[in-house]
Amino acid sequence: GSLGEARAHIERNLAICREIGYRAGEANAQGNLGFVLRAMGDAAGSEERYLACLDVYDEIGERRGAAHAHVYLGSLRSSVGAVESARASLVAARDLAKALDIPNDETLARCELSVLPGGEASDAVSAFTAHQGELRLDECREARLLLWRATGDRTHISEAKRLLDEALAKVPAEYHAAMLANVRVNREIAAAAEEQGL
Repeated sequence: GSLGEARAHIERNLAICREIGYRAGEANAQGNLGFVLRAMGDAAGSEERYLACLDVYDEIGERRGAAHAHVYLGSLRSSVGAVESARASLVAARDLAKALDIPNDETLARCELSVLPGGEASDAVSAFTAHQGELRLDECREARLLLWRATGDRTHISEAKRLLDEALAKVPAEYHAAMLANVRVNREIAAAAEEQGL
């Protein structure tokens, strides 16, 4: 949750990648900056970085990286109410991830799509059920949060809260406040769990 430090390190990484001509690293750094800027509340800056990331991935033909970037761009756009551009990014992510057999990005894209107007919760649940074992713990937390929003099933937010508590237990207590305040998914899970009395 140390966002200022994270941003400084990623900006240095981006500068080095540009200096040595490491295009895939440049794209990755742009995507990471998009993630940090979103966490800092700068949606416009975040979108700009995600688009820069996608531009580089398109130039070098890195479709796997593009699938991942589309997930996070779609999620960002969804969070600011840009429904149709969010849907376009998430459909691109879902289709690329499915074609390239990237179950985590496919699952997150389908979960994000399920919370948009007209989204299908059952599609997200089936994706999560099929691929749960292939998700990282942070991806699992995020998917559970989205599934709760899509279905209203408290089991999902309860499990998201359990996974968050498990993550917090792995780091020293002095980092807990920053992890809860500065990491968007953690903050949203904690607020939803409190609202649900969990």
